[in-house]
Amino acid sequence: MPRSDRFMTDAGRRQAKAQLWRAGVEGLVVIGGNGTLAVGYELFKLSVPLVGVPKAIGNNQLSPSA
Repeated sequence: MPRSDRFMTDAGRRQAKAQLWRAGVEGLVVIGGNGTLAVGYELFKLSVPLVGVPKAIGNNQLSPSA
């Protein structure tokens, strides 16, 4: 089972939250695409403090020469 599949269940997200608390993690900075941010949002809904930063793939960003 891929790692991300575990986060698609409520039990998996609650287990991740418990592991974060046991490790002393007080919040997350989540950097990624739709899948990463979707998992981050699910943890946020479980009261995990979180900052989500979208990461674009490709050359669709403005550059100084644009």
